[in-house]
Amino acid sequence: MEYRESQTGIELFDGDKKAGEITWSNADEEMIIIDHTIVEDEYAGKGYAKDLVNQMANYARREHKKVIPLCPFTHSVFLKNPDAYQDIWRR
Repeated sequence: MEYRESQTGIELFDGDKKAGEITWSNADEEMIIIDHTIVEDEYAGKGYAKDLVNQMANYARREHKKVIPLCPFTHSVFLKNPDAYQDIWRR
């Protein structure tokens, strides 16, 4: 599996096949708003969606950005693990 970053999200690929993605919009230079996280059905239940959230968190930390998790899945991950994301979570 390979993760590919852009300024508006991270895509997950299995070879040439796109397996999932997490997307965001740039609220400003200091903040991103997570709007969507999805993993294709055949990859569901294997932890890839949470991996995408963690990849996004690494991106946010590296780029010194705060995160507003509007995406319901991402928001639930933040709620279940608040200590892991407290440094980037804009509540």
